[in-house]
Amino acid sequence: RISSKSRAKQRKKLKAAEEAYGKMEFLEYDRSNLPIDIVEAFFQFKYEIRKRKYNMTAAEYLDRYHVSHCYVIRFGDTIGAIRFSCEQCPVVYGENFTYNPALADYSLGRAVFIYHLVRMVEKKHTELFFAGGNYEYKKHYGSIEETLYDCEINVSELDFTDLIAQD
Repeated sequence: RISSKSRAKQRKKLKAAEEAYGKMEFLEYDRSNLPIDIVEAFFQFKYEIRKRKYNMTAAEYLDRYHVSHCYVIRFGDTIGAIRFSCEQCPVVYGENFTYNPALADYSLGRAVFIYHLVRMVEKKHTELFFAGGNYEYKKHYGSIEETLYDCEINVSELDFTDLIAQD
């Protein structure tokens, strides 16, 4: 669902990145073999791009956000982009991603996103879910946008006696 013009433009950017930084690799890790330096690079890139500090260790982050897999674009020792996902069932959650700000001109965030989509199809996952945010990339590739609401219910203020009496 990507236009031929967009595909050509992406290929051109990836070719330019390889010319500047060396051979590009698409890597995939599961939680058991994910190098800590990749998570630390994720933290660094997020801080440089969004000023986001996580204030936790790599293991704490992976546990807290239930990360099961990681997709990486790498040029030798240089990490270009990182994508975390939660793949515990047929519906996958795209947890988070970032890219190396020094390589921003090469659209590596988009490239790792496309790579992730391809891998999800190959793995026969049925859906890919993204939480909130009005980011443009979430509206591409035939996605369906649904508005959901979060709410809080104070259980201590509810009267359950009517429900209990019916049983």
